[in-house]
Amino acid sequence: MLDADILDAIICMNGQYSFDKSGRISHYPLTAEQTDKIVRLCQQSDLIHKFDSATHIAWSGENERLREFNAVTPNSILDPEYYKTNTVYQCSVFFNNQQEKMQDIDFAQYDLKLVHWHQIGADILPAEASKARGIKDMCEYYAVDASECMAFGDGMNDLEMFDLVGFAVAMGDAQPALIERADFVTGTIEEYGIQTVLNQLAMKS
Repeated sequence: MLDADILDAIICMNGQYSFDKSGRISHYPLTAEQTDKIVRLCQQSDLIHKFDSATHIAWSGENERLREFNAVTPNSILDPEYYKTNTVYQCSVFFNNQQEKMQDIDFAQYDLKLVHWHQIGADILPAEASKARGIKDMCEYYAVDASECMAFGDGMNDLEMFDLVGFAVAMGDAQPALIERADFVTGTIEEYGIQTVLNQLAMKS
C-alpha cells in the first residue's frame, strides 16, 4: 500500500517490480526454467530461500527466527512450492556455512546472478536485472531524466543504481565500494541518515 502523503511510487525487488497508486508500471518475472534451476541450486547447498511475488514472501523452510518474522508479517508464508503456481520476481538466500559452496556456482551459465546485500544474505536474479533498470522504467513513466534523481544505498546491489542517477548517497555503514562511488555519505539508518540528507536539501531549496 502507498501512503498518499508520503510515497508516489515504489521500485522494489531490485528493480524487478515497480508500481504507483494506479497500478503496475513495470515487471520482470522469473521464468519457470529459472525458478526450477534456482530451487535445485538452493537445495544442493541446503539453503533456506524465499521467493517474492507482488503480494507475498514465500519461504522454503523455517527456523525460530523466521517463525517470529512470519508471525508478525501477514504476507510472509511458508510454502516451498509457491513459485510453481504464482508469478515471482526474485529469490533471496540466507547463508550459514554454505556460502563458499554457493560462491562456486557459475550463475551466468543459467542467465542468473548472485548479488550480495549482506554478509549472510544475497539475491538470485536474472542476469539483466538491476535497481538501475527499475529507475529507468520509473523515469520513463514520469518523464524524468535519471540525472535529476537521487539514490540511497548500502549494499553491492546498489552500485548500478549509483552509476545511473545524478546524485548518489551512501549510508554510513555502506559497503566500501559504495562509499567510494558516492557523491555524499550520510549516517546510518539508525542515525536517521536519509532524513538528515532530505532535511539538508529542503533547507537549500
